[in-house]
Amino acid sequence: MASLFSRLEEKVSEAVDYVYAEGTRITPMVRGEVFASAESGDAIEVPGVIDINPMTIRVQDQSGFDGFMPSFAGEKVHVSYDLSRFQNSAMVPKQDWHITAIERPGMPKYRVTRVDPDGIGRIVCVCEPA
Repeated sequence: MASLFSRLEEKVSEAVDYVYAEGTRITPMVRGEVFASAESGDAIEVPGVIDINPMTIRVQDQSGFDGFMPSFAGEKVHVSYDLSRFQNSAMVPKQDWHITAIERPGMPKYRVTRVDPDGIGRIVCVCEPA
C-alpha cells in the first residue's frame, strides 16, 4: 500500500508535468570503435521539465579587478523526469546520453553529465550543451 506522502508526490508530479513538461528525445550513446561514442538508435520521446540557467563566468586577477578581463557565457541545464514515465528501466537516462529538446527552436541537444534521483519518484539530469 502506498503511503500518503507517495500518493501526494504522484499527484504533484503529474501537475508539474502537465504545466511545465515539454517533449524531449532521450538517445542512448554507445562506445564506438572509430568514434568515442555514437547514438545507439534506440531513442525514446518522454515529456520532461527543462530548466536552463544562463551563467557568466568572469576571470579576475590577483587584486580582484576584472575591468578588462574576459568573461565566458555558458548555461547550466537541468531536465527533470517522472520515473513512472519509463516503462523500461533500461531507458532511464544515464551519464553521457543525449537529451534533445524537440519542442524548442533549433531542437538543442544536451549531454547528461550526472543523474540525481530526488528520492520521491523523479530524477534530475544535470546536462551541458552537446
